[in-house]
Amino acid sequence: MAISVSRVITTEVADSVAAVRAPSLALLLYGSHARGDQAPASDVDLLQLVPEPRKGYSEGAVSVVAYTISQLRNMARAGSLFAWHLRTEGIILDDPNRLLETVLGEHPGPATDRVLGRVRELSAVLDVSHGDLDRYGPRITRLARYLLRTAIYARSLNAGEASFAIQRAARAAGAESKLPLLVRPTDAECFSPLASYRDALVDILGAPLAPNLFGSLEALVLNRWDVDRQLAVMAVQAMSDDAGELDYELITFSEL
Repeated sequence: MAISVSRVITTEVADSVAAVRAPSLALLLYGSHARGDQAPASDVDLLQLVPEPRKGYSEGAVSVVAYTISQLRNMARAGSLFAWHLRTEGIILDDPNRLLETVLGEHPGPATDRVLGRVRELSAVLDVSHGDLDRYGPRITRLARYLLRTAIYARSLNAGEASFAIQRAARAAGAESKLPLLVRPTDAECFSPLASYRDALVDILGAPLAPNLFGSLEALVLNRWDVDRQLAVMAVQAMSDDAGELDYELITFSEL
């Protein structure tokens, strides 16, 4: 794939384009490599615009999320934090028909208060039984970290901090003490207890978390699937064997 770049990028980023699978309509670099604050072990994060729905994928240190035009447009129009991140910090690598530029330009600005309210609603997935915690503890804790990170980004934007670098965002949100909870554990480490994430979320949201009224994750899925699909899907993810990371593109206000 030929690359048309408006700013200087590293050889590592340029080489990562070889991992992109055809067909592709456009390509954008985001995350630490786009900001220039990457660590030696940082993945290269790419967003690929594709003609048909496709799952994201990874090749070595390259992580690719894939969206159709309509999927990305829905996220942008809904005020998604992730789409705002792409618009404000992303570097377009290839966009011959200006599709990314056009779609991201439709973003009205981050809907931070709605995001914070949605984080609280989705926190019901963290109200789990001892049995669920024993079976799905690490995955539930990943979800808790994801919700905490999303809430911090929203608070940071409200405070006028434009960067999605988590250290800067936490400082702006008055949440620097929460940074140890946001560090991804290595294989030799483990997460902090779930209660620590729940307490941190209460501090950031300034409100109690939502309860799970149904007693278990499975019951939450069964009872909310037709009422709140996003919450039900998150509960399914909590029970999944997939150990992959979650990103804040999940918090949107359009149908999944």
